[in-house]
Amino acid sequence: MQRRQILQIVKQPIFLAILLLFAAVMAAGRVAEAKAPETMPHFTLPSATDDTVIDSNNHAGKVLLINFWATWCGPCREEIPSLVQLRNEHSKEGFEVIGISMDEGGRAMISRFAQKLAITYPIAMGTPKVARSFGGIIGIPQSFLVNRQGKIVKSYAGLIDHDVFEKDITSLLAK
Repeated sequence: MQRRQILQIVKQPIFLAILLLFAAVMAAGRVAEAKAPETMPHFTLPSATDDTVIDSNNHAGKVLLINFWATWCGPCREEIPSLVQLRNEHSKEGFEVIGISMDEGGRAMISRFAQKLAITYPIAMGTPKVARSFGGIIGIPQSFLVNRQGKIVKSYAGLIDHDVFEKDITSLLAK
């Protein structure tokens, strides 16, 4: 592409709007990461896939990856197979993923989506209150890695590579 063509694209208002939106999302991710609480907040939320309740206290002593997501979110959908694989490979070592859906479409829709993607980890119906308790979820996917003592050791904004999750999770499982 020639320099003149690139300059014409850059001068377009839509390009500038997209660039500003991208910058805001990136900045918001850093802000959300900075606000994460030190200890994982307790939550009790209805399951998105059955009539049970997901209580974070029932997972005490495990390494947890709490993942805020939604069915309409492309990066969230792209990340799910990695989360399923991590959960399946490390559950016997004391690892669990808990998905917290921020969808407003209802439990039936999320349950169908979970079946279609063969999600094996628990999925809770998220609320604004639980999102605020994690420091405010500005964008999704947003994940929090929690050690066996219940401390949030890492926050991830956006789509995260499988190898990054794998490295961080296995280092906590080894402790």
